[in-house]
Amino acid sequence: MTIIPRLIAAGADLNRVFRIDVESDGDPNARLTLPLDTALLQESFREHDVALLVLDPMLSLLDGAINDYRAREVRAALEPLVAVADGARVTLLGIAHFTKATGSDPLLLISGSGAFGQLIRAGVGFARDEEGGLVLSTIKNNLGREDLPSLAYTIEPQAVNTPEGETWVSRLVLTGAPASRSVAEILRDRDDGDGHSEQREIDQWLVGYLTDSGGSAPAAEVLSAGRIAGWNDGAVKKARSRIKVESSRSGFGRGALYTWSLMDSMDSYTGARGSMESMVGFDL
Repeated sequence: MTIIPRLIAAGADLNRVFRIDVESDGDPNARLTLPLDTALLQESFREHDVALLVLDPMLSLLDGAINDYRAREVRAALEPLVAVADGARVTLLGIAHFTKATGSDPLLLISGSGAFGQLIRAGVGFARDEEGGLVLSTIKNNLGREDLPSLAYTIEPQAVNTPEGETWVSRLVLTGAPASRSVAEILRDRDDGDGHSEQREIDQWLVGYLTDSGGSAPAAEVLSAGRIAGWNDGAVKKARSRIKVESSRSGFGRGALYTWSLMDSMDSYTGARGSMESMVGFDL
Protein backbone atom coordinates (compact mmCIF):
# COMPACT_ATOMS: atom_id res chain seq x y z
CA MET A 1 0.00 0.00 0.00
CA THR A 2 2.91 2.36 0.65
CA ILE A 3 6.16 1.09 -0.82
CA ILE A 4 5.01 -0.46 -4.11
CA PRO A 5 3.10 2.60 -5.40
CA ARG A 6 6.10 4.79 -4.59
CA LEU A 7 8.41 2.38 -6.41
CA ILE A 8 6.12 2.53 -9.44
CA ALA A 9 6.19 6.34 -9.32
CA ALA A 10 10.00 6.21 -9.23
CA GLY A 11 10.11 3.93 -12.30
CA ALA A 12 11.29 0.79 -10.49
CA ASP A 13 11.18 -2.68 -12.08
CA LEU A 14 9.04 -4.53 -9.53
CA ASN A 15 10.26 -7.89 -10.85
CA ARG A 16 13.58 -7.08 -9.21
CA VAL A 17 12.17 -5.99 -5.84
CA PHE A 18 11.08 -8.23 -3.00
CA ARG A 19 10.55 -8.01 0.73
CA ILE A 20 12.32 -10.29 3.16
CA ASP A 21 9.85 -12.34 5.20
CA VAL A 22 10.88 -14.37 8.22
CA GLU A 23 9.29 -17.67 9.24
CA SER A 24 9.63 -18.87 12.80
CA ASP A 25 7.93 -21.83 14.46
CA GLY A 26 5.23 -20.65 16.80
CA ASP A 27 5.67 -16.94 16.02
CA PRO A 28 3.33 -15.63 13.30
CA ASN A 29 4.73 -12.10 13.73
CA ALA A 30 8.42 -12.97 13.35
CA ARG A 31 10.58 -10.31 11.72
CA LEU A 32 14.13 -9.98 10.52
CA THR A 33 16.47 -9.61 13.50
CA LEU A 34 20.17 -8.74 13.54
CA PRO A 35 22.59 -10.35 14.12
CA LEU A 36 20.46 -13.51 14.49
CA ASP A 37 19.46 -13.70 10.81
CA THR A 38 22.75 -12.64 9.23
CA ALA A 39 23.59 -16.17 8.00
CA LEU A 40 20.13 -16.53 6.40
CA LEU A 41 20.56 -13.16 4.71
CA GLN A 42 23.82 -14.42 3.22
CA GLU A 43 21.96 -17.37 1.72
CA SER A 44 19.31 -15.03 0.28
CA PHE A 45 21.98 -12.81 -1.27
CA ARG A 46 23.36 -15.77 -3.21
CA GLU A 47 20.02 -17.33 -4.11
CA HIS A 48 18.49 -14.15 -5.53
CA ASP A 49 21.65 -12.39 -6.78
CA VAL A 50 20.83 -9.40 -4.56
CA ALA A 51 22.44 -6.03 -5.33
CA LEU A 52 20.80 -3.81 -2.68
CA LEU A 53 19.37 -4.43 0.79
CA VAL A 54 17.33 -1.60 2.33
CA LEU A 55 17.10 -1.59 6.14
CA ASP A 56 14.16 0.64 7.02
CA PRO A 57 14.38 1.71 9.75
CA MET A 58 17.73 0.26 10.68
CA LEU A 59 17.22 0.54 14.45
CA SER A 60 14.09 -1.61 14.41
CA LEU A 61 16.02 -4.57 12.99
CA LEU A 62 18.43 -4.84 15.92
CA ASP A 63 17.72 -7.57 18.46
CA GLY A 64 15.65 -6.25 21.36
CA ALA A 65 18.40 -7.23 23.81
CA ILE A 66 20.84 -4.83 22.12
CA ASN A 67 21.21 -1.35 23.57
CA ASP A 68 21.45 0.84 20.48
CA TYR A 69 23.22 3.56 22.48
CA ARG A 70 26.18 1.26 23.22
CA ALA A 71 28.73 1.31 20.43
CA ARG A 72 30.15 -2.12 21.23
CA GLU A 73 26.74 -3.79 21.04
CA VAL A 74 25.80 -1.99 17.81
CA ARG A 75 29.08 -3.01 16.18
CA ALA A 76 28.64 -6.63 17.30
CA ALA A 77 25.22 -6.67 15.65
CA LEU A 78 26.07 -4.95 12.36
CA GLU A 79 29.70 -5.76 11.57
CA PRO A 80 28.91 -9.41 10.64
CA LEU A 81 26.28 -8.16 8.17
CA VAL A 82 28.72 -5.64 6.72
CA ALA A 83 31.25 -8.43 6.18
CA VAL A 84 28.64 -10.66 4.50
CA ALA A 85 27.47 -7.84 2.24
CA ASP A 86 31.05 -6.99 1.31
CA GLY A 87 31.74 -10.60 0.32
CA ALA A 88 28.54 -10.81 -1.73
CA ARG A 89 29.04 -7.32 -3.24
CA VAL A 90 25.69 -6.14 -1.86
CA THR A 91 25.02 -2.48 -1.00
CA LEU A 92 23.43 -1.92 2.41
CA LEU A 93 21.20 1.15 2.62
CA GLY A 94 20.20 1.88 6.21
CA ILE A 95 17.53 4.47 7.04
CA ALA A 96 18.05 6.25 10.36
CA HIS A 97 16.87 9.48 11.97
CA PHE A 98 18.44 12.57 13.41
CA THR A 99 17.71 13.66 16.96
CA LYS A 100 16.41 17.20 17.45
CA ALA A 101 19.60 18.36 19.11
CA THR A 102 21.75 20.93 17.35
CA GLY A 103 25.33 20.29 16.30
CA SER A 104 27.84 20.81 13.53
CA ASP A 105 28.32 17.12 12.65
CA PRO A 106 25.23 15.30 11.31
CA LEU A 107 26.86 11.92 12.02
CA LEU A 108 26.78 12.70 15.75
CA LEU A 109 23.08 13.56 15.55
CA ILE A 110 21.97 10.14 14.33
CA SER A 111 19.60 8.62 16.85
CA GLY A 112 21.37 5.91 18.85
CA SER A 113 25.05 5.13 19.23
CA GLY A 114 27.79 7.01 17.41
CA ALA A 115 28.76 3.61 15.98
CA PHE A 116 26.15 4.06 13.25
CA GLY A 117 28.03 7.03 11.84
CA GLN A 118 31.35 5.24 12.26
CA LEU A 119 30.31 2.03 10.50
CA ILE A 120 28.94 3.52 7.31
CA ARG A 121 31.16 4.23 4.30
CA ALA A 122 28.90 6.92 2.89
CA GLY A 123 25.98 8.94 4.17
CA VAL A 124 23.37 11.16 2.55
CA GLY A 125 21.38 13.50 4.76
CA PHE A 126 17.99 15.11 4.15
CA ALA A 127 16.60 18.13 5.98
CA ARG A 128 14.05 20.91 5.60
CA ASP A 129 15.47 24.41 5.36
CA GLU A 130 12.83 26.90 6.48
CA GLU A 131 14.48 29.46 4.23
CA GLY A 132 15.11 27.40 1.11
CA GLY A 133 12.99 24.23 1.03
CA LEU A 134 14.20 20.63 1.09
CA VAL A 135 17.92 19.86 0.95
CA LEU A 136 20.04 16.79 0.23
CA SER A 137 23.73 16.69 1.21
CA THR A 138 26.59 14.22 1.32
CA ILE A 139 27.52 13.96 5.01
CA LYS A 140 30.13 11.20 4.73
CA ASN A 141 32.06 9.64 1.85
CA ASN A 142 35.01 7.40 2.62
CA LEU A 143 35.51 6.47 -1.03
CA GLY A 144 35.07 9.82 -2.74
CA ARG A 145 34.69 13.57 -2.41
CA GLU A 146 32.95 15.16 0.55
CA ASP A 147 32.83 18.66 -0.92
CA LEU A 148 30.01 17.96 -3.37
CA PRO A 149 27.35 20.70 -3.51
CA SER A 150 24.09 20.26 -1.61
CA LEU A 151 21.05 19.86 -3.83
CA ALA A 152 17.51 21.19 -3.57
CA TYR A 153 14.61 18.80 -4.07
CA THR A 154 10.84 18.77 -3.86
CA ILE A 155 8.23 16.18 -2.93
CA GLU A 156 5.61 16.12 -5.68
CA PRO A 157 2.32 14.20 -5.97
CA GLN A 158 2.03 11.64 -8.74
CA ALA A 159 -0.86 9.46 -9.88
CA VAL A 160 -0.16 5.73 -10.00
CA ASN A 161 -2.35 2.94 -11.40
CA THR A 162 -2.81 0.01 -9.03
CA PRO A 163 -4.99 -3.16 -9.16
CA GLU A 164 -7.47 -1.26 -6.97
CA GLY A 165 -7.54 1.82 -9.18
CA GLU A 166 -5.69 5.09 -9.38
CA THR A 167 -3.96 6.40 -6.25
CA TRP A 168 -1.74 9.35 -5.45
CA VAL A 169 1.72 9.04 -3.93
CA SER A 170 4.70 11.28 -3.20
CA ARG A 171 7.80 11.33 -5.40
CA LEU A 172 11.17 12.93 -4.70
CA VAL A 173 12.26 15.20 -7.55
CA LEU A 174 15.65 16.91 -7.74
CA THR A 175 15.27 20.48 -8.98
CA GLY A 176 18.74 20.58 -10.54
CA ALA A 177 19.62 23.69 -8.53
CA PRO A 178 22.19 23.81 -5.72
CA ALA A 179 20.86 24.47 -2.23
CA SER A 180 21.87 27.65 -0.45
CA ARG A 181 22.74 25.77 2.75
CA SER A 182 23.93 22.25 3.54
CA VAL A 183 22.18 19.75 5.81
CA ALA A 184 24.96 20.26 8.38
CA GLU A 185 24.31 24.02 8.44
CA ILE A 186 20.55 23.51 8.75
CA LEU A 187 20.89 21.09 11.66
CA ARG A 188 23.38 23.37 13.40
CA ASP A 189 21.18 26.44 13.19
CA ARG A 190 17.69 25.02 13.65
CA ASP A 191 15.60 26.39 16.48
CA ASP A 192 11.91 25.62 16.92
CA GLY A 193 11.34 28.75 19.03
CA ASP A 194 9.98 26.78 21.97
CA GLY A 195 12.30 26.91 24.95
CA HIS A 196 10.62 23.88 26.51
CA SER A 197 10.70 21.58 23.48
CA GLU A 198 14.40 20.82 23.84
CA GLN A 199 13.84 20.03 27.50
CA ARG A 200 11.09 17.58 26.59
CA GLU A 201 13.36 16.05 23.97
CA ILE A 202 16.24 15.42 26.35
CA ASP A 203 13.90 14.25 29.13
CA GLN A 204 12.42 11.65 26.80
CA TRP A 205 15.86 10.63 25.59
CA LEU A 206 17.11 10.11 29.16
CA VAL A 207 14.07 8.05 30.18
CA GLY A 208 14.37 6.00 27.00
CA TYR A 209 18.06 5.34 27.57
CA LEU A 210 17.58 4.25 31.18
CA THR A 211 14.58 2.12 30.22
CA ASP A 212 16.62 0.35 27.53
CA SER A 213 19.36 -0.22 30.12
CA GLY A 214 16.97 -2.05 32.44
CA GLY A 215 16.04 0.96 34.54
CA SER A 216 19.50 2.09 35.63
CA ALA A 217 22.99 2.75 34.27
CA PRO A 218 26.31 4.18 35.48
CA ALA A 219 26.18 7.98 35.38
CA ALA A 220 29.41 8.19 33.37
CA GLU A 221 27.94 5.88 30.74
CA VAL A 222 24.75 7.94 30.51
CA LEU A 223 26.69 11.19 30.11
CA SER A 224 28.85 9.63 27.40
CA ALA A 225 25.78 8.43 25.50
CA GLY A 226 24.26 11.89 25.92
CA ARG A 227 27.27 13.51 24.28
CA ILE A 228 26.99 11.08 21.37
CA ALA A 229 23.30 11.99 21.03
CA GLY A 230 24.20 15.68 20.92
CA TRP A 231 23.57 16.76 24.54
CA ASN A 232 26.17 18.33 26.81
CA ASP A 233 26.72 16.99 30.33
CA GLY A 234 25.03 19.97 31.97
CA ALA A 235 21.84 19.51 29.96
CA VAL A 236 21.68 15.78 30.83
CA LYS A 237 22.19 16.51 34.53
CA LYS A 238 19.40 19.11 34.47
CA ALA A 239 17.12 16.55 32.82
CA ARG A 240 17.96 14.08 35.60
CA SER A 241 16.79 16.65 38.15
CA ARG A 242 13.60 17.51 36.24
CA ILE A 243 12.39 13.94 35.90
CA LYS A 244 13.67 13.01 39.37
CA VAL A 245 16.03 10.22 38.37
CA GLU A 246 17.62 8.81 41.53
CA SER A 247 21.41 8.96 41.85
CA SER A 248 23.13 6.47 44.13
CA ARG A 249 26.79 6.07 45.03
CA SER A 250 28.87 3.00 45.77
CA GLY A 251 32.43 3.29 47.06
CA PHE A 252 34.33 6.36 48.19
CA GLY A 253 36.80 8.87 46.84
CA ARG A 254 38.05 8.53 43.28
CA GLY A 255 36.79 4.96 43.13
CA ALA A 256 33.18 5.97 43.79
CA LEU A 257 30.65 4.83 41.18
CA TYR A 258 27.46 6.81 40.64
CA THR A 259 24.40 5.08 39.20
CA TRP A 260 21.27 6.75 37.83
CA SER A 261 17.99 4.88 38.24
CA LEU A 262 14.41 5.47 37.21
CA MET A 263 12.08 5.90 40.17
CA ASP A 264 8.78 4.05 40.59
CA SER A 265 6.86 7.25 39.86
CA MET A 266 7.90 7.34 36.21
CA ASP A 267 4.57 6.04 34.86
CA SER A 268 3.92 9.30 33.04
CA TYR A 269 7.08 8.73 31.03
CA THR A 270 6.33 5.17 29.90
CA GLY A 271 6.66 4.78 26.18
CA ALA A 272 9.28 7.51 26.07
CA ARG A 273 11.22 5.71 23.41
CA GLY A 274 8.15 5.56 21.20
CA SER A 275 7.59 9.28 21.72
CA MET A 276 11.17 9.94 20.74
CA GLU A 277 10.83 7.97 17.53
CA SER A 278 7.74 9.94 16.54
CA MET A 279 9.49 13.27 17.05
CA VAL A 280 12.50 12.77 14.83
CA GLY A 281 12.02 13.09 11.11
CA PHE A 282 15.26 13.45 9.22
CA ASP A 283 16.53 10.55 7.18
CA LEU A 284 20.12 9.52 6.71
